[in-house]
Amino acid sequence: MRGPPRGPGLTLSLPGDGGALRASSGPPSNVPPGLRHLPPRLRPRPVRPALARLGPGSGGGCGRRARSLPRKPLSSPRALAAGVMENYQKARIVEKPPPLPFANLPPDILEMKVKDGSKIRNLMGFAMGRMESEAVRQVLFSGAGRAISKTITCVEIMKRRLGGLHQVTKVFFTQTEEIWEPLVPEAGLDPLTVRRNTPAICVLLSKDPLDPREPGYQAPGASDALWLETARLASPGHAKRKQGGGRGAGRAGKQPRSLGREESCQKPG
Repeated sequence: MRGPPRGPGLTLSLPGDGGALRASSGPPSNVPPGLRHLPPRLRPRPVRPALARLGPGSGGGCGRRARSLPRKPLSSPRALAAGVMENYQKARIVEKPPPLPFANLPPDILEMKVKDGSKIRNLMGFAMGRMESEAVRQVLFSGAGRAISKTITCVEIMKRRLGGLHQVTKVFFTQTEEIWEPLVPEAGLDPLTVRRNTPAICVLLSKDPLDPREPGYQAPGASDALWLETARLASPGHAKRKQGGGRGAGRAGKQPRSLGREESCQKPG
């Protein structure tokens, strides 16, 4: 049952042993003594502390009840993995290089392993110096992950500088294992092993003819037509012709400026 409204100058007190409800006028008890002489509209409002949620039978129902929001569960797999892996640290990385996808390679072949941080100038300086000699007949470029684009760049540079090279390209995957160990060994957690498959490429360039039936074979000069077509499409003249057919076509249909001026100067007869 609700009681009567509390005004700014009204204080309510409950009876001790079943007496009647008593009301006394005057300033509320929670107003500091130094501010009681001020009118109620000029007094600062008291700060009410937030009360925790009270369950049934806990007693007391006065004051505002602060609702505690339920915690959202970790539903996504990424969030679950992050919650599990925060108890682990990466111990080591083990790379398992797969066998080369080429068979019957000569023992004196020049093998160039391109990394993500490798510089093309240093790679090509060493490879070109070896391939210019007659003793070296083949070179093998290989790269994985982010180094794939750099590997292809090195191959194309060598093909343009040294003509007549036969090419065979192979694409495969390399496996890398990450060993994660628990931060607290006494917690009873087991070490984890994370396996990753990374795409890789391997390109063989040879001065001697190769088997044309080999998958990924590319004959010397096979990419010249593609380069010429790309250069022709990228030429400025082709772009202008594609837009409007040249400078003359852009002005066809426009009136000369002199004609417009003469018409503007004519007076009505």
